[in-house]
Order: sequence, then structure tokens, then C-alpha cells
Amino acid sequence: MSGGLSKIAAAVLGLCLALASTAFASEALRGVTLGWAPVKSAVRYEVELYRPAALDTPLERRIVEDTSVFLKVSPGVYSYRVRGIHAMEEFGPWSELAEVAVNTFPPKALAPEDGAIFSKLPEGGLEFRWSAGVKSSRYRIEIRKDGAPEPVFRDLLSETQVGWIATEPGDYSWQVSFEGDSEWGKARRFRVLAQAFPPPESTQASTAPSWTLVPGLLISHSLYAETGIPEHRQVSVLLKLDARRNLGSGDWDLEGGVRGTALSLHRSLSSLPSARFFGIDGRAGWRSSLGTTDSWLKISAGLFLWGMQVQGDAYGLKYVGGPLLQLGGGRGAIGAYLRLAPLLSGNDAPSLSSTELTTGLSLELGKLRPVHLTLDLTRSRFSRPASEKSFFLRSASLGFSLGFQFP
Repeated sequence: MSGGLSKIAAAVLGLCLALASTAFASEALRGVTLGWAPVKSAVRYEVELYRPAALDTPLERRIVEDTSVFLKVSPGVYSYRVRGIHAMEEFGPWSELAEVAVNTFPPKALAPEDGAIFSKLPEGGLEFRWSAGVKSSRYRIEIRKDGAPEPVFRDLLSETQVGWIATEPGDYSWQVSFEGDSEWGKARRFRVLAQAFPPPESTQASTAPSWTLVPGLLISHSLYAETGIPEHRQVSVLLKLDARRNLGSGDWDLEGGVRGTALSLHRSLSSLPSARFFGIDGRAGWRSSLGTTDSWLKISAGLFLWGMQVQGDAYGLKYVGGPLLQLGGGRGAIGAYLRLAPLLSGNDAPSLSSTELTTGLSLELGKLRPVHLTLDLTRSRFSRPASEKSFFLRSASLGFSLGFQFP
């Protein structure tokens, strides 16, 4: 190759090195690895390492065939440059000087100390601090929670401290290293206790008032007994419609519902007509969350009226009513309630000897806003003994209901 072509190739090599930003370096224990972008026309490279304050005489000069070189140096800030060597032993121009910070050991974690336990979190979050490296150093930090596949926090920064806000209790570890492939420092562990987090504020306090309508269909099996009349068993289809009004002020709401027989499927006594049951109730309730879980407890009080219609007044009992107290609770998709209602008989005061006792269980099968699909299982029993006649009714129902929420 002629001398002119060699000079052109060397100039191209030097220009490529300058534009390729040779300042990528990975720190290693007690040394530094310097690297640069390859150029096809170069067969070897010359590297010079300087102290920034003394650029006249290089500390190291190497000729290598690879695009990187490892140099053992003490901690500090250095500058280096590279030029390519052509096959005809002609040298290209030097690249621009690149600066690199060399740290032979990873930073030392200072705070929080190893094994720290936080029962109360400081305002603004936890502060992590570590020892400084040489001038121009940059630092990597990672915070991991035990059992989590990925760090809950990581960052690359120039400062020797950073803040982090914990969002849940647990055991954590953290460690720091210098930028590049420097080894990580020793991991330090700490624990955040559950009491460090304030109890969640009730979201219902700021909820706008809303209506929830719950129509449903139930299959009910009833047993009715009355003095002087044989036991009567009947299977019926019941329709129901429940409504709830969220008051938008805390956990208070108003509830009510109606239900009645839509169809009689089977009865045990063909000599007596089928009974058609109906009911209506209304109550006010207060609901409270339990701890930080999705569990809840609710208490309601109100009035109810229950009755049945039979052609020709074949049965003596027509309707009963009185106050009611209902306790409910649940967790997640499962809810249950227990209702106790002393019955009124004429002008008599309510008495526990004449009561309705109802238990119910609901299971939320799916949720498609604003519709909720639930499976309901209820079991009711009431008796009202009288001086001449006594009445007894027991029923069990199984059905589905849909919940629609409206503003």
C-alpha cells in the first residue's frame, strides 16, 4: 500500500476512535479495564494513561491487539487516549482524552446499619448513606425485599445518599457499588415492622352517595305447621329486590327489600291450596373494616313484615312483623349474616319466645363493574306459640342475585 493510502487509513482510524467516545471503562478489583470501539483497518492499538494534573508524561503506555486493556493502578482519577496502528506500522492520530474514576474497593454502607429495625418510619422515608469514592465517582444502589424476584428500588447517582419510601412491612437488604462492573459491597439487612405504617383511612368517608339495586331469584323449600292442620311442604320460586343507599358520610347506609312467591313448583298436600309468601323489611346499618385486611363487620337494625296468602284463608297465620337486629361480616368474596327478629302478636310486646331467626351466606362468583354476581343461601325459622294455636315455619333458599350500582 502506498504511503498516501496509509496516511488516509490512519486518519480515518483516528477519526473513528475520536467519534466512538472511548470513555467507557469497567472498574475491577485493584485496577481498571479500559475499552474502546474497534476499527477494521487497525491491527493493534496504542494506549496511554495519564494523571489529569500531569499530561506531559504518561503513567502507562501499552500496545495491544485487543480493544481493551487491564491496568493495575491505585485509586484516583485518570485520563487516557488511544490511537490505531495500521498493518504497515503507521500510526493514526490520537483520540481525545477520556476521564475515568478508579475505585479499587466497593463503597462502605453507613446507614441504615446492619440489622436495623424500624417500628416508625421517619418523615420523607428512609435515608441510605455510604462512603465516598474518588472524585467523579458514580454509585449504584439496590434495595431488595426478601422473596421478591426483582429489586424494589435501584438507582444510579453521583451523591453518596438517597431517600426511599417503604410501602409495606417486611425484611429487606441493600447494597452499593460503583458504576460499571465493580463488585457490590456487603449487603446490609433491615426490617420494617407493620406498626410503622398508619392504619388506612376509610375510603367510605369521602364516597359520594350511591344506590345499589340487587334483584335475585331463589328456589325455596318451606315447611309450615299449624295446630289442627297437617304439615304442609312446598317448593316455590321466589323473586326478590333489595336496595341499599350509601349515605356518603362514613360507613352508614340504609337498606331495604321486598320478596314474594312467583311460582309454586310442588306441594305435599293436594287438598290444601299453595301458599304465596311475601316479605318486606327496612333497616339502617353501620359497617367497619377490620384491620388492614379486606375483612369487615356490620350491624343493622330495623323493622320487618312477613306474611302469606292462601285462597280461602285455609291457614290461620296471615302475617307477622316486628323489629329486627342483623349482624353481618365477611372477608373478600365471602359474606354471612345472622338476623334475629322478635315477633309482635296483636298488642303484645315483642318476645323472644316468638321469633324469626335467619342465617344467610353469600359468595361472590364474579365481578363486572358495576354488576356483582352472588350465590345466596338462606335458612329461616320462626315460631309463634299462642294460647289456642301455634304456628311454625321453616324454610331454606338457594339462589342467584345481581348487584347494580348507580350514582
